[in-house]
Amino acid sequence: MPVVIIGAGPVGMLLGGELARLGVEHITLEAREAPGAGSRAIGIHSAALTAMSASGVTDRILSACLQVREGQARVGAATVTTIRFDAVRAGSLASFPFVATLPQAATESAITAAAASNGAPAPERGVQVLDVIDEGATCRVITDSGDVHGDAVVIAAGSRSRHISSLIRDGRRRAYPDRYVMADVPDDTDEGPRAIVHLHPDGVLESFPLPGGLRRYVAWHRAGST
Repeated sequence: MPVVIIGAGPVGMLLGGELARLGVEHITLEAREAPGAGSRAIGIHSAALTAMSASGVTDRILSACLQVREGQARVGAATVTTIRFDAVRAGSLASFPFVATLPQAATESAITAAAASNGAPAPERGVQVLDVIDEGATCRVITDSGDVHGDAVVIAAGSRSRHISSLIRDGRRRAYPDRYVMADVPDDTDEGPRAIVHLHPDGVLESFPLPGGLRRYVAWHRAGST
């Protein structure tokens, strides 16, 4: 029986591509009819670029990304410290001494194209997963269009999969207390290809340059604020 992947976002599609490259049969189930356009990550770091090299994803990412080689932390107008990603000469950073930034849709497109080139089947979209049942030797995935069986199930649908009972261990769930707001907007700063982290008692505001004259902002969202 195949591996069943729940979720066709970057994680699910990357896993599907790797399984196909290694000759492992799998299917991918996705509730969304089409990929989303919203951002859910700051950038792709050197360790991830190194890990994805064999799959062909890294080459596709590098052809579309902006390479961020420097970041600054600031308090008000004062620079507290500067981090140079390209100053590291050891480990995975030696091969990719930068953070790769690009729009979420471009990231998903690169991963999906690499997965297809490795023989991964297209995800089955519009399928709602209702539950996952561990049957011992196999797993049964209950969907709104029938049951699917697999030797293993990987849940890669993020917060959209919280209703699946297999995520609960010992009746407990852990809630991440912090919330963040993320947006890609036209870059009206003069920072160029530099990442900036603004430190303030009320929270942190991060910004990362993107291709096409955009900048990605990530702001801490205080509980109760609007």
